[in-house]
Formats: sequence, structure tokens, C-alpha cells
Amino acid sequence: MTHVFGDLTIVDATAGSSSYGHTFGGPVDRSDALPDQTNGIRLHMLHRFDMNDPLMPIQLPGLRWLPLYYVFDFRANEVGYQLTSDSKMITFFSDNEPNISDAESWPADDFPLEFSPHPIRLALHDFDPTDLDDVARWAGIFGIRYLDDDRLAELKRRIDTDCDEIGDYRPEGDDYFDYLSSPLWQGTPNNPCINPECSNHQIPRSLKMLAVVPYKPIEGLEIWGGACVDTLFEICPLCRTIRASNQCG
Repeated sequence: MTHVFGDLTIVDATAGSSSYGHTFGGPVDRSDALPDQTNGIRLHMLHRFDMNDPLMPIQLPGLRWLPLYYVFDFRANEVGYQLTSDSKMITFFSDNEPNISDAESWPADDFPLEFSPHPIRLALHDFDPTDLDDVARWAGIFGIRYLDDDRLAELKRRIDTDCDEIGDYRPEGDDYFDYLSSPLWQGTPNNPCINPECSNHQIPRSLKMLAVVPYKPIEGLEIWGGACVDTLFEICPLCRTIRASNQCG
């Protein structure tokens, strides 16, 4: 299932009916997301959420609909977009990206130009920022800043024990707790804002995690051609530009 994040809030997005019209898949909902506006690179709609739903953990002033777009075309690794209204947006691609294709290519030969639409419902996911199990499970999203000294000491013991059991090196130094990055497979992203006009454009880790879409967002549906890849969505707290990237499992 997809997870959407707010301020110490987690919402699960799963297949099911809702009066708010949340969806997975379907056509893009803004003309600025069409290939003729993105240098020929096709964007896919993953989710479209109605922020009027009181369960939505994020609100964007002046907007009702929150689309989660991603670029599966291997001519780009990431995409950024700033929603300016419910019908318009500005799109950003990174300059000088490594390991991209010169020609249009996809995760699979039969990859769809858009995903079939499915209704989605939201449900609140229990999360306690002072509970060690919850913190360890979601440290890659929220960190550990709400733990007192006693719980931090216990968490350190758990990490040491885990490392010993799997034969891994124990972490050291000021970044000791960076060992905890669940549910993110490759650690918390180090991304700055992708919007070149934003003052966060040159500042790593200036973004907040908005959503994680797994490679199987709906039972029976894989969106990466069989590869175990999570699609990550971060949002800039200053300019509200959304940056979409991925991590392999």
C-alpha cells in the first residue's frame, strides 16, 4: 500500500471506494504534464488525492487535488513539479543526470502509457513518536527527535544487537542513528529542492517526505516491470515543489 505523510502522521492509501474520489492511475490531470509540455518525456499519474478529505495529512493552500506524478521513461531519473492551481503546474528536471538513456525507454517492453484507474480509500495508520518500535519502523521518515535519553539508550542497544546478529559493523560517531532508515531501502534521501528559483535549491536534506508508493501499490499490480522499486515523493517546505525519485530494494 501507499503511505502519505504529514507532521508525525501516516495515512495508508489502499484499493477501495471513497466519497472523495481518490484514485490510483488514470490520465494526468494537468495539461502541463503532457509530453508536449515536458520535452517529450511522458509522466505517469500514480495517485490523485482530494485534500478535502479530513484524513489527508497535508494541505496545500489554494489547491484541492494532490497528484503524484512520476517519470518511468529512462531519459530522466527524477521529476519535480510545483502545483500552481488545480489545472496548472511547473515541471522541473535535473540537469546533467547520470545513467540516463538517450532514447525513449521503459521498465518493460509492454509498459503502459498510463495505468488503469482504481478507486482508493484512506485510513489513519497508528504512529507514536515516543514508541521505540514505531520510531524504528519509521525512522527514515520522521527521525528520532522525540525520544528521551532513556529511550535513545535502549534504541542504541537494539541497533548494536541487530548488527551483531546479522554480522554487520556497529555504526559509530555523530551519525550513529542514521543506521535507522526504515521503511526506505537506501536511506533518507539527501536531495535539495529541484526548483532552481527556491532558496532550498542548494541545500541537501531540505525536503520533507510526502509519500512512498511501493512497487505493488495495489494487490496484483506491479508498476516497475517486475523490479522491486519504491517511488518516493518529497516536498519543499518553502516553495511546495514536489520531487519524485526512486529507491531499489
